[in-house]
Amino acid sequence: GWRWSPSPERWRWAPSSAPGSWLLALANAISTRLNLNEDSIRTVIIAASVHDVGKFAWPDIVLREEKKADANDWRLIRQHPIIGSDILKSLKVPGRVSNAVLQHHEAMNGSGYPQGLEGADILLEARIIMVADSVEAMASQRPWRKNRFSREQIVKELLSNSTPVSNRYDRRVVDACVGVLEKGFAFTPTGRK
Repeated sequence: GWRWSPSPERWRWAPSSAPGSWLLALANAISTRLNLNEDSIRTVIIAASVHDVGKFAWPDIVLREEKKADANDWRLIRQHPIIGSDILKSLKVPGRVSNAVLQHHEAMNGSGYPQGLEGADILLEARIIMVADSVEAMASQRPWRKNRFSREQIVKELLSNSTPVSNRYDRRVVDACVGVLEKGFAFTPTGRK
């Protein structure tokens, strides 16, 4: 989405999710497929719409890099969920939303960040956002990656990272996401062609 920048042009496009992006439609579709209640779906949608707000703290160079992030970049990148959650808390956004933003990069096996949470310690809403955000990353062009993933490659990646051995994603969320993708989800703001 558009992001404020200290550079002379002040506003510029950054490769992140803007409200109204198809990530929101995918997160909503996953939540619906999981039969979540209205409050949980609302939490997913609000948190998904602002999950990367902490990236406002990144220097332009991190967003413009045409190479994979190095160790210094990763130290900064891993702070954006904390910064985003703090911003939301300062705005008096409900705790479940700010916590879903804080946890949206946590992995079921504890290998995520920023807190290294695992399993049931991670909010279901955050697990949904993580899967939807991962799908968006795989399906989108990135400066350091030549091609987008195909739908089949995305499904394969999700399934291979939600096994007992490589338990990064919540398998129940992945199964719901795969079901949504197999029903023809379109990578558009509405999820429809």
